[in-house]
Amino acid sequence: MLLHKKEHDAMKQQEGGKIKMIQLNDNLDEDVYKVFPGPNLFYWSDGRSKCGALTEQLPLLLGEGRILMPGKTLMERRLGASEGTKSAWRDNYFTIALFNIRDPTSDEVKAVLANEHPGLLARITPGAGIQSGPYACGLPLTQEEYLNMQGFSFNQEDLIMSPHSSCHCASSSKKQAFWEFVAEGDTTLAKDYREMVNQIYGRSEERIMDVVPSSDQGLRFWSVGEANLTGSLTVGDTNLKGYISRLVGIIPKN
Repeated sequence: MLLHKKEHDAMKQQEGGKIKMIQLNDNLDEDVYKVFPGPNLFYWSDGRSKCGALTEQLPLLLGEGRILMPGKTLMERRLGASEGTKSAWRDNYFTIALFNIRDPTSDEVKAVLANEHPGLLARITPGAGIQSGPYACGLPLTQEEYLNMQGFSFNQEDLIMSPHSSCHCASSSKKQAFWEFVAEGDTTLAKDYREMVNQIYGRSEERIMDVVPSSDQGLRFWSVGEANLTGSLTVGDTNLKGYISRLVGIIPKN
């Protein structure tokens, strides 16, 4: 199903029998932000839409000469988009250009800026030989590859049991440092984003922007939850073959 030129930045979702368009560009004639799953739309047996598998959609995105949306861009758009598109940015979850990679020989996990590793992004294809299964859908990496990548590290001592959910999330200080890493060192952006999410979500700062790294083996991606529904909960378990990824491709600046 090919979308109209002015709509191909949007993804169709079926909600209660209605088609909802996710419009991210302030001007309909612009083509800066494009949501993937692109031309293929998948549905569950009960009619609910599901996003495309990352192994299928990422090659389409890269094939158009786009880059995968960084987390910093998502933060900026949720803060600065026009009134016409702000709700689309804030009220939907997105998969961002951030790898979640487990050390093959230990419990350490790294968050790595994906766009700094175009070779790895190019390896994520339907023919990459990635195994299926809830714990197997990551791209296998060697110890040498892991050690050669710079990123933001988590160890077991950095994680606590969340008091309001049944998962291990980053401690308060580690959470703040992680969001500054996602903001690529822009501490003002990280502060403004936290204040915005706190206002929208209406809960204490301890209950917003939780960070949950995945300890599953292989390379996966981080996804950032809706600001209004999850308080921008961010989880590193977006696997490469499941139909839950929602990618945004951006036209690079000259």
